[in-house]
Amino acid sequence: MNKRAWYKKAVYLLVALSLLLPLGIAMGPLSTVGAEEPVQYNAGQIGDWLIDQVEGSSITHTSPTVALNCDDAHTMTVNVSGTVGKAADSSIEVALNHVVFTFDGSLDVKVNGQISALGLSPKFGQGGNDIEVTVACASGGSPRVTAISNINIAGFTPSLSSGDLDKIADVLTQAIEASGLTVDSLGGKLTGLDVVDDSGTAKLQFTWKEGGTVHTVKWDAAAVVSKLNDALDSLETQGEDYLLNGRAQEKWDLGVAIADNKLTLSGHATMFGLTASADSVDIT
Repeated sequence: MNKRAWYKKAVYLLVALSLLLPLGIAMGPLSTVGAEEPVQYNAGQIGDWLIDQVEGSSITHTSPTVALNCDDAHTMTVNVSGTVGKAADSSIEVALNHVVFTFDGSLDVKVNGQISALGLSPKFGQGGNDIEVTVACASGGSPRVTAISNINIAGFTPSLSSGDLDKIADVLTQAIEASGLTVDSLGGKLTGLDVVDDSGTAKLQFTWKEGGTVHTVKWDAAAVVSKLNDALDSLETQGEDYLLNGRAQEKWDLGVAIADNKLTLSGHATMFGLTASADSVDIT
């Protein structure tokens, strides 16, 4: 299996497991039984149980931390984590660790960091190979990703076409728009992003031009945290609606089969126009 095929399989499996394991598939029995009382379940009962776990899951997030630096590198560092699951002691935790955005005053932003989920902690954009993103924003609207390049995760750079990259940029934009994150004061066309010194306090600065006039708006770290919390709250609500109602809308599904001493799982999930799937994951 070539690298790209392995990478796609790994991503699909991770997505499927994120659906299949909101309580961890060390699932415990469906009912309490004694050590000498073996109980049998058919594929339909197991499938119904898994679906119930997904549809009953809640999503929560911690308040993010934000650090702004305008001394040597103009950066913003964000840390945030969240959980998905039906019970606090069996939820899956997902964390974004030390996500660093580097600004140069233009609309180009470099990004690197680490995501942790299901015991895996792949780094992205590391070692001078920062992921490069171009951001724009229309009058009064939310930031949108217009281009993305140099994607690399855990030392692997997937072979992506320009169409693939455009789709990723579009998905990121849809997620930003869904989150409700906006620059409220923006009245024209965004022209630059930077972290600047404002009377001794580092602030994230948005610059835009309206007619022949240049405007700026500046957020300190507390303001950025407030904006991110609002966005995450919005995404939590939409995420829980997706889990609760998405199967009826054919946005996700799970399948269970039992044959030849094997339990076989399958699943698919569609979000922002992208579908990931895993078929014939055998547990013997």
